[in-house]
Amino acid sequence: MPEISVIVPVYQTEAFLGRCVDSILGQTFTDFELILVDDGSPDNCGVICDEYAAKDSRVVVIHQENGGVSAARNTGIERSFAHSDSRWIAFVDSDDWIHPQYLELLHTAAQKHNTFIAACTIRKTDVFRAYMPIAAPKLDVKKPEDIYVYREGSCGGAFAVVYLYQKTLFRDVRYPIGKLWEDRATTYKLLFQTDRIATVEEELYFYFYNPDSITQAAWKLKNLDVLEALEENLVFFGDSAYQAIMEDTVKTYAVTIACQYGELQKSVLDKKKKRKLGYELKKKLVYAYWKYRSMGIFRSEDVWILYMVFPKIMQVWTLCKSAGKKLRSKIKQFSGKE
Repeated sequence: MPEISVIVPVYQTEAFLGRCVDSILGQTFTDFELILVDDGSPDNCGVICDEYAAKDSRVVVIHQENGGVSAARNTGIERSFAHSDSRWIAFVDSDDWIHPQYLELLHTAAQKHNTFIAACTIRKTDVFRAYMPIAAPKLDVKKPEDIYVYREGSCGGAFAVVYLYQKTLFRDVRYPIGKLWEDRATTYKLLFQTDRIATVEEELYFYFYNPDSITQAAWKLKNLDVLEALEENLVFFGDSAYQAIMEDTVKTYAVTIACQYGELQKSVLDKKKKRKLGYELKKKLVYAYWKYRSMGIFRSEDVWILYMVFPKIMQVWTLCKSAGKKLRSKIKQFSGKE
């Protein structure tokens, strides 16, 4: 039986699926099963999955009604627990691809440092190319709090796909069905079950950045799922000693509310819904500002939050503040002359 279960949710990626699957089947580490979950894709993805299964015995295909990325990942996890004695789980999205040594290096790092998780670096790109072998990988071990906050060019982040997980970590964890931003809502629950994570400081996962699809995607109410995920993070880290992560999450939460507010105003929703949602977003933002300012997380430079929530009041306040400065300056000048 395989050592690793690689789970790929498949939905409407007919043009990219072959590239993804080929990058997995071409791994230097070969002791794995590839679970392709056709999530009710309306194009030819299901057929392509079956064709790969017919050619390679490592490929398992599951066809199901559309339920979203979380439902597809959960199906793959359930299948791995029920029908495989694999020890590890990895995820790849069906429009992305991985370095030929992705599984080998992550598995090696986890074994070397005796950890439940190994992490690599992700790269956003729209170019697929041949990758040179990594002869001397940079292997290390870090605390989960040192890699959960994403820094470009470094290992980790909230991305599900940059980690190799020991399967036992999923015993009581699943992805939230029907929600967007499922990684942000789930990854921390896995990482913080342990206190050590092996790292491979190499670009092993390639996230396909398609600017055309991003610019054409209309804002939708489901985008607000990110706030729910961040709020769950705030509860978790607020009850812990991870001050640096808490501060980063609070700042991310505020910026995300502001961005979602801006996108809402540009959306095609009717004015009544925009006003109602806009009010709710502003209320969340001002509540967060006062709550976390009292904790010392928000400081004077974060006053932009109040400008967003109370633009007219803050304009008056700014004018009064400016006028006050000028008046004090005049008084000082006058006093000096006296």
